[in-house]
Amino acid sequence: MTDYTQDELLKLLDKESQKRKLPWATLLKPLDLAYLTIRPVTSEGLAQIFDLIRELGLADKIISLDLPYNRLKSLDEGIFRGCTSLKMLYLSHNQLETLPKDLFQDLTELRRLYLDGNLLKVLPEGLLQNLTKLEKLDLFQNELDSLPQGLFQDLISLKMCDLSQNKLNFLSEDLFCNLTALKTLNLSHNKLVDLPEELFWNLKKLEVLNLSQNKFKTLPERLFKNLKTLQKLDLCKNKLQALPEKLPQDLAALSDLFAHHNELSTLPEELLPWAILIDNFQLTLDGQYQLTLGDEYQFAADLEPRVKSIFDRLTKSSNILLLKYALEHEAPWGVNFSEDQKKTLREELHLSEQAELVIFQFAKEKLGEEPKLKPLFEPKLLNSIRSFTEFRQKY
Repeated sequence: MTDYTQDELLKLLDKESQKRKLPWATLLKPLDLAYLTIRPVTSEGLAQIFDLIRELGLADKIISLDLPYNRLKSLDEGIFRGCTSLKMLYLSHNQLETLPKDLFQDLTELRRLYLDGNLLKVLPEGLLQNLTKLEKLDLFQNELDSLPQGLFQDLISLKMCDLSQNKLNFLSEDLFCNLTALKTLNLSHNKLVDLPEELFWNLKKLEVLNLSQNKFKTLPERLFKNLKTLQKLDLCKNKLQALPEKLPQDLAALSDLFAHHNELSTLPEELLPWAILIDNFQLTLDGQYQLTLGDEYQFAADLEPRVKSIFDRLTKSSNILLLKYALEHEAPWGVNFSEDQKKTLREELHLSEQAELVIFQFAKEKLGEEPKLKPLFEPKLLNSIRSFTEFRQKY
């Protein structure tokens, strides 16, 4: 990475231009601008620099261009013309309010584009066209209230997209339909109230989705349909009064669900066993009872009766965790656990004495003295059991 101020680079480019006029110029090593940082630089100075770079035939030699924290207020439409090898472009933390439609037209090799921390209010249609190799796009911390239809249609390689900390209040149904490679999407800290039900249906490789700190009261029942690879979902700090009942069917791979600081008053019965299977499930009930479920779970010491009944049902469902643990560790089963084994289980699963008694009692009543663990509870079957009711009926 080579760092220059505006004046330093202008002098260097002028010197390079003079060298090119020498008879032995072809024997001289050309100026290396492959990894270029310019700071500070003005919009006018940047235009002058790139005019010289193109005159010297060096535009297609730039691989990374770093221009953050320069207070740039505008960019000329053809500023990056000829930068056909550019893979990383950093325009973060400037004062850009608008961008020309054809600004990135020649950047067909671009992999990473950083536009975060500006003052962008509107993006022109076609701004990101032809960026078929782009893998990461940062647009967070701007002032966008909507996005033009078709903005992402060419971004077939995009893996990470951050649109957080804007003022988005509307997203069109087909906005993300071509982002079939996307793995991480951040829409947090916006002003979204409603989402189209089919908004995420084509994101079949999505692993992380952040919808926190918006204004959702409800979510479409099948909003998360087809998200079979989703591992982390953040819904915290909205105004949700209920969670979609189809979550267990739609989010089979989910390991982390954050739903705390909403307006939830209870957790539906059908979601309880599924919640237990998630590694990290956090929610707040009635605005004050913080509940964390999964391999570890904690609850407030003083519970009002209605909330305590929810916890009791969760505790009784925890046997699925114990079955999974026993299989993975090839532990003996039933009522014949030694005290050392019970202690190990308590430590591994972070179980209270009360929860442990319930679980061992279930093992005794439902599975008997010597159940055959291997055929009944192989990993594939355990992963497919998403309902405690189905489990009891089957075995």
